[in-house]
Amino acid sequence: MSTRSLLHASIVVVVGVSCRRSEVALPGRAAHPVYHVEARLPEGWVATLGHDGIIPVDTWFLHPQGVERVGVRLMLDWQPRRGRHSAGFPGGRDGDEVPSTKTVGGASRSGELFLQRTAFRIDFDVGEVAVLVVATVGDDRDWSSIDAVLRGLRFDPNARPAVVSSARRGLDLARRWATEHGFPTDGIASTTEDRMAPTQHFAVFHRRGLESLTITPATGSIQAQ
Repeated sequence: MSTRSLLHASIVVVVGVSCRRSEVALPGRAAHPVYHVEARLPEGWVATLGHDGIIPVDTWFLHPQGVERVGVRLMLDWQPRRGRHSAGFPGGRDGDEVPSTKTVGGASRSGELFLQRTAFRIDFDVGEVAVLVVATVGDDRDWSSIDAVLRGLRFDPNARPAVVSSARRGLDLARRWATEHGFPTDGIASTTEDRMAPTQHFAVFHRRGLESLTITPATGSIQAQ
């Protein structure tokens, strides 16, 4: 083999190695006891259950033990999604958001980077579970572990609450109303704190703004404001 051929072969090998994604080992396992979400974790990571009373939603924080700055925080609730349970809350939007696509739970999903690209957030639904994911890093070196955890998440599409709430029945009526009036059904949020209250309020978000609905699931009554 000529000197030029040997040099070319060496370049090919180096490039091939440098382009290969660094794999992060995920020996740990965790499962959420309510929403049937499973996670694979790097060595030294733990899963912490919690609750956010402001939104309000249950939280599941996957993070290195003893570290609060780095990790993947899942905010979970049964449908319907609450008004603040979205990628723009809590804290609203600060103007530095950048679209970003990552593999989350085995599917490619479009979210956004924010806080000068030190955090990623995305919301989506899996069956009856409303999901908001917020991932944060200390520096760019943490992204390999964060991305591996995001890829390793698994959601059960058959997960169901023990009791069907008044709010969930109201969501079906709100979706039907939105379809009949030409509005999207993927931007409907509950604005009633009590999920079992006989009267439920919803906001139907669309490109031009939002529509407010007052719904009584037991009678099927729908009033638009």
